[in-house]
Amino acid sequence: MTIDFDNTLGHFIGQGGSKGFFSIFEKRGIPHETVARCYESTKTANGFSLDRFFDELALQGIALLSHAVIRVEIQREFEEWLCQSLVLYPDSAPTLTWLRTRHIPICIITFGDDAFQRRKIELAHPPYDDIVVIPHLNSKADAERTMLARFGGPVIFIDDKRSELDAVREAGLTEKEVRTFHINRPDSPYQDQRAKWSHGEIQTLVELLPEFA
Repeated sequence: MTIDFDNTLGHFIGQGGSKGFFSIFEKRGIPHETVARCYESTKTANGFSLDRFFDELALQGIALLSHAVIRVEIQREFEEWLCQSLVLYPDSAPTLTWLRTRHIPICIITFGDDAFQRRKIELAHPPYDDIVVIPHLNSKADAERTMLARFGGPVIFIDDKRSELDAVREAGLTEKEVRTFHINRPDSPYQDQRAKWSHGEIQTLVELLPEFA
């Protein structure tokens, strides 16, 4: 099985997500609009990382972050926020544990900055066998082909972004090779995405268990 991480296996709670992250900078006098714009720019380029976010703020003329002491303070607050806010969805660990007891390989395929994505997965601690971090949006097909070559098919692929599922089909992988499922997490920012291809629809990972029985 291959599965996305953000808003599929794990998510931010409380003052998590962009709201909690933004507050780290807004309380230092950086306007919300600037923080939001730099965050979106960093996230959609090659995936979010704090260092790249600092670079983006610097391009906007935010001199505050040129002070080493302030950068260290922000890095500490960022790590605290991350540890307090990032959790697995309630169905994630039980479902993955059940799959592993049946020796079903689990590969997390996630888009973003390699170090940051691995840090999030380390903190959330889901059961898995392998991690593949993809540096570009909508480009998970090669990782799916690798799983096919290693384990045979069909591979089941779950993601909260319909665009990622569509990209697998557009890359030529058929339903017999990769079975795609869109998971409708209520807090996913991609709920309104429209699919070009047909995918299974689930609300929780538990709904997939009959596929492996």
